[in-house]
Amino acid sequence: MRPSAATNLAMQGVPLDFIAKLGGWKKLETLKKYLLASELDGALVIVEYEFFR
Repeated sequence: MRPSAATNLAMQGVPLDFIAKLGGWKKLETLKKYLLASELDGALVIVEYEFFR
């Protein structure tokens, strides 16, 4: 659930350092591994469709 929560927070514009503190990641590089670009990019695209709101 942490990767999903982190991705959702990042999509909402929450700063990565704050997400890292919430999720218990000590390094931003570790957190970034959980934020897979393909999944994040896909989520940003589908959120624009009414069906997914």
